Amino acid sequence: MCGMRTSEEDYPGTVYAATKNGWMETEIFETHFDKVFLPTVGEKRPILLVYDGHSTHVGLNIIEKAREAGITILKLPPHTSDNLQPLDLAVNKSFKDKWDLALVKWQRLQVGQMLPKKDFSKLIGHVWAQVDPSVCAAGFRKAGIFPFNNDAVSEHKFHPDQLAEWRKQTLERCTEVIETSIAPDIPKHRDNQQLHGPSCSKDQMNH
Repeated sequence: MCGMRTSEEDYPGTVYAATKNGWMETEIFETHFDKVFLPTVGEKRPILLVYDGHSTHVGLNIIEKAREAGITILKLPPHTSDNLQPLDLAVNKSFKDKWDLALVKWQRLQVGQMLPKKDFSKLIGHVWAQVDPSVCAAGFRKAGIFPFNNDAVSEHKFHPDQLAEWRKQTLERCTEVIETSIAPDIPKHRDNQQLHGPSCSKDQMNH
């Protein structure tokens, strides 16, 4: 069951859960959120929780519990994990390489045996302990999450039509704000063309 320590030699705070099909399930994720995530983050607020949009992660119960706990959930758009998921950007590759080496070493010493859960927890905890915390921080930096960087993802990775539409809408909103702030009470001309303030700067369009 989730929350059970599997070995005294595992990574501190390690817990695990099992499902029949081996995939994440809503109930398991909710238990993780309640029993692992919330106690770990403590009482400091605000908190931004960023994760992918898998169906098990976006249930109503999770959303309500996050609101009650003062936590904002930000769901990554589909098919963007290679650009926005910190683990994908900086951690997973090196971690998997270390895990493969550790697993091969274990298998050579335990020929023909299945890896027990208690040893799995111990082994993966040992590998995780080798991950430099600065590598995790680099993942958030590359994704532009922290520190926030609106230009972290190059424009050529966006769909051209969607990028053009976003720029158009941004310019319209920016122009509307400028018109309202500079001349909120100026009436329209007789040709129904409203006076316009200065156009948005490139920086305003991008942000």
